[in-house]
Amino acid sequence: PGDPRRRQHRDRQPGHRRRPPAGQRAAPAQRPRRVQGGGGDQLDAGVYHALSVSGLHLAAVAVLTFAGLTRVLAGLGLPRAGSPRQVAAAIALPLAVGYTAITGAEVATVRALIVVGAVLIGEVVERRVRMIDALGLAALLVLIDRPSALGDPGFQLSFVAALTLIVGGGGPAD
Repeated sequence: PGDPRRRQHRDRQPGHRRRPPAGQRAAPAQRPRRVQGGGGDQLDAGVYHALSVSGLHLAAVAVLTFAGLTRVLAGLGLPRAGSPRQVAAAIALPLAVGYTAITGAEVATVRALIVVGAVLIGEVVERRVRMIDALGLAALLVLIDRPSALGDPGFQLSFVAALTLIVGGGGPAD
């Protein structure tokens, strides 16, 4: 109250909540509404956005889980049968599947899951997987499940971006 310059300065301070003018009440808070999302009904309260992930997020979670489990298992001298990498891959794969299911299984995430899954299964059976072959498998499986995805720009961009990273990324494509 009082000097308008002081009021303007106070209103710009972080965390300050501006009160409605005297005689007016604040608008009632809107209740979250249900919206259709990729994985079913979601509350429009930012939850769907928080779970929205790209293929890169899934790959990062799977690779970090695999690497962390491999180190822990090797440090503990486990397992007695198989290598720590095999056991870590066998544990990381179902976690990646669950992560994909929770986040709505969009095309980019499913593509990444199939590629990551192929690599992790390769670790379990001690076979090296060529990334270009894993990407081709992902495209084939996505199109078998959703043939209409071929015309979807999200499908096209997702696979072109992944192919560009594999072929032009400077690393080996196999």
